[in-house]
Amino acid sequence: MISRHICSAARISRRTYSSNPLSFIPNEDRHIFDGEKLTAEQNEAAIPDRPIFEDVERINFNIANPEEIADIISYPDENDFLITVLAKEGSFLGNPNKKFVVKDSTQGSVDLKFRFANIASSWIEVFNNTIIPLTDLPESSSLQSFGKRDTFTNIAAKKENFVKIYPDLYTESKLREFFKYLRAFENSEKTLQGLFSPAELLNTITFEDTCVYLLHEEEVLNNDEKFSIVLKFFEDHSEFSSISNFKSILSYLVNYFDKSDIIEKQNQISAFASFLRATFPNFDVIKDLDVVVLDKLALILSRANELQYANQILSVIVQSKQCCPSQDTLDSYLSSYERSIPQDKEQFLKDITSLKPAFFHKSLSDISFKVLLNNAVGDAKDLHQFLNLVDNAENASTLYSKCHYDLFSKLKSIHVNSEHTSNIIKGLNYSLLFKRLQEKESVNIDDQTKILLSNEYKILGMDENANALDII
Repeated sequence: MISRHICSAARISRRTYSSNPLSFIPNEDRHIFDGEKLTAEQNEAAIPDRPIFEDVERINFNIANPEEIADIISYPDENDFLITVLAKEGSFLGNPNKKFVVKDSTQGSVDLKFRFANIASSWIEVFNNTIIPLTDLPESSSLQSFGKRDTFTNIAAKKENFVKIYPDLYTESKLREFFKYLRAFENSEKTLQGLFSPAELLNTITFEDTCVYLLHEEEVLNNDEKFSIVLKFFEDHSEFSSISNFKSILSYLVNYFDKSDIIEKQNQISAFASFLRATFPNFDVIKDLDVVVLDKLALILSRANELQYANQILSVIVQSKQCCPSQDTLDSYLSSYERSIPQDKEQFLKDITSLKPAFFHKSLSDISFKVLLNNAVGDAKDLHQFLNLVDNAENASTLYSKCHYDLFSKLKSIHVNSEHTSNIIKGLNYSLLFKRLQEKESVNIDDQTKILLSNEYKILGMDENANALDII
């Protein structure tokens, strides 16, 4: 009896539960927020206007990419890092008025300020890493001379017969007929298509064979006009030449000019430079030349004042080949640049910045020392960085012995242009430079430098310092 009542109660309990299930469907009693009572347009209109921040002081500043800074002499060390992070507003190297040149010719100078030490540290690390390590220039080139002796003999015989009919060979039209007479165009096309076997090529006259033969001729080499005509003909029909033969012909021309008197061959070199610019606008073939050939080419163009092209080739040697140009080539380029280009520090830095690793490689010559001092140093901070560069050179003591007067002369000119620098700071700069040089064992300050320094001390009202020089 009791169990029946329990079962009945259980059935009633289950029926009651199943008749009132939990529901997550909203009903008319749900809460409606104020925003939901408005239309989309009303909600959008309720959003306040963006506040105006133009008059608010900015606390974020753009920092130029360290790889885009045009610089030749700077390699900031730990002391420079500390000076930077402790300087007001984090000015790079502690100079708030210093402007740094950007490589991009469309941009002006920028200032460098680092608000945080970690940013300054990372920036300096990347900046210093732009000085890539270089290898020394190999002693000789691996490229062989271009030309087939038997083929040249064959061309000479055919030329002798041709000029009997067309005596004035060195014109555009006559050269074209001569090449057709030799079937040079046709043979080169077949060669490029791979239709000749190696054995057949030995006795086949090609476009390149004929060009090189003509460029070996004394009547061409000794006549600027004929040389230019042959080179222009080669340029206009360069599609008949293979890449490997192009390299060999270029190497031949470079070796020819390298052994010639640059002054006498000035017109030919100008024609050669025009040929290079027209034939290789993207440097694709030139970049693949042997690095020794490239160095000779840069030397030739530098001596001939073809500075823009020489700079591009030097950049290929340093940045692409990661090799240091020869001292003669660097000196020739820098000397020609300083002699030919108006003295403008900003332009100098933009033009020469790609060669920076070469100056940090091993040594500086007297010429590179003076050119960099004259054109890359603009203030006392620059001079400090330049002295660090000289200290890094293997021949630092020799340079200081020869050129210490130039350093004091440069510091004097910096002071003349520094209107806001106090006399105390100027005197301190002279004293620090003098002390730095005295610490070099093999450097003896000459009388000319002491006279300059003594006069400057007296102008600054530091007679005691001037008198002290007399007993040193």
